[in-house]
Amino acid sequence: CQKLHDISLEEAESIGREAFWGCSRLVPGKAERLDQVGERAFEAAAGLSAASPFLVIGSILVSGRDCCGEARLPDGITAIAPFAFSGNRRITKVILPEGVCNIGEGAFWGCGSLADVCASSSCVIGKRAFEKCVSLKKIRLHTTKAEASAFAFCLSLEKAQLIGLKVLEQRLFEGCSRLQQCVCEQAGRIDPYCFSGCGEL
Repeated sequence: CQKLHDISLEEAESIGREAFWGCSRLVPGKAERLDQVGERAFEAAAGLSAASPFLVIGSILVSGRDCCGEARLPDGITAIAPFAFSGNRRITKVILPEGVCNIGEGAFWGCGSLADVCASSSCVIGKRAFEKCVSLKKIRLHTTKAEASAFAFCLSLEKAQLIGLKVLEQRLFEGCSRLQQCVCEQAGRIDPYCFSGCGEL
């Protein structure tokens, strides 16, 4: 779709995986009803600029791969799309605005320099959301659900506090070899391999 540059999304409720992948001229329009965006749906779209390193469609942050340093996410977003920041090795800190209730699958996967995540609202954390964030040393998040492998292989992670979490899903902290403390006071269930490879716990 090299020539596609404009599309109306006003009635769209869901956009699937890689739907507009490679549409390098596309600047997505308003999408007030949109509540779900698939993995890499707008990969390489033209909505990113030097003025704003974020691509936001409706209330969903779709991409932040060009961010660097401290990233204060825009007010008004309620969700971060799957793999929105994945592989970004220049981002060091993320500040989520109030109202973000969903962090998509693999949203920060492999963000090797990410050392700090700040959030003021409770949110659902998707599968592999922070997997391989090897600089992350501690986390303190309010969450009702953190899916499988959400923090797997965070090799520097020493302390985790997940407030409100009732189920520690499988492989949640797998391979976190430096993890020494995990505080999940409301947890009533621990799934298989949750702390596999956590040699210092």
